[in-house]
Amino acid sequence: MAKTPTRTAGLKIISVLLAVLLWLYVVNQDQISTKQNYTDVNLQYYNLPSGLTVSGPQTVSVRLWGTFKQSGQIIAYVDLASLSQGEYNLPVKVKPVNGAMFTSVKPDKVRVQLKRLKENTVSVEYEIRQNPPSGFELVDVVIEPSKCLIKGDQSAVNRVARVIAPLELGQVKDISSFKVDLVARDANGDAVPGVVLVPGTVSVYSVVEQQKATVTFPIKPQFTGKVPDGYQMTGYKLDHDTVSVLGPKEVLNKLTTIDIAKIDLTDKKESFSQAVDVTVPPGTNVYPAQVTVNIDIVKLPEKEVP
Repeated sequence: MAKTPTRTAGLKIISVLLAVLLWLYVVNQDQISTKQNYTDVNLQYYNLPSGLTVSGPQTVSVRLWGTFKQSGQIIAYVDLASLSQGEYNLPVKVKPVNGAMFTSVKPDKVRVQLKRLKENTVSVEYEIRQNPPSGFELVDVVIEPSKCLIKGDQSAVNRVARVIAPLELGQVKDISSFKVDLVARDANGDAVPGVVLVPGTVSVYSVVEQQKATVTFPIKPQFTGKVPDGYQMTGYKLDHDTVSVLGPKEVLNKLTTIDIAKIDLTDKKESFSQAVDVTVPPGTNVYPAQVTVNIDIVKLPEKEVP
């Protein structure tokens, strides 16, 4: 049976509608459908006059209808152009969003305050939040840059007593470098809101070493060999009876004596002096590193023959 023109046209229309629906489904994948729901967005402040700082709401709620890929596409803003110091009730505007129709913003006006901008430059200090591991200590810290610019309204900037770089050294045992975010603190140690730190991040170079101590030890010379027959060593004298050893505490705690190089008495028939090295464990330093030993040798009286 032959198809009528009316039936053929109807099938074509249905095919076109199905194709359009399929296309809409594909292009709207991974998109957000608002269906007139409110979406919270960050409130931007545009055209802030030079020399002023602004304080006001940080977010507003925007109602849209339609589809769009990211909520970040919604930009709500307040225009501050040509304003001077003072308080204002200003309208909130929303930039057009592709794929969506703007409905409303809540609140549609916000109260903002423009204050005179103040700047102050201070030195950056460090604050240890976590100490180095047990047995280690912080020897030195270098912060680059060493100064920071504080910007904000006058009352907030005046509250800042210190700008600190907090240090976490719990895993540091040597020379390390890392980035640290700066924090503005008042005289009570509380964070000061409403200020901008330039730069907000600094480079910190820290030197951590094993904890060291200085311990004094007595020393005693050691001798090898013998003086020839008919001679005798009658005594000795040191120019230093003790030495000071600097090193890690855990190493020094294990030391009981300090050795010095042995002195050979072989063929010695008269008194003499000899400089000898002081021996200490690796990783330690000693003062003095050498001591002088004065040895007294005398000739024994010859026995009389009866």
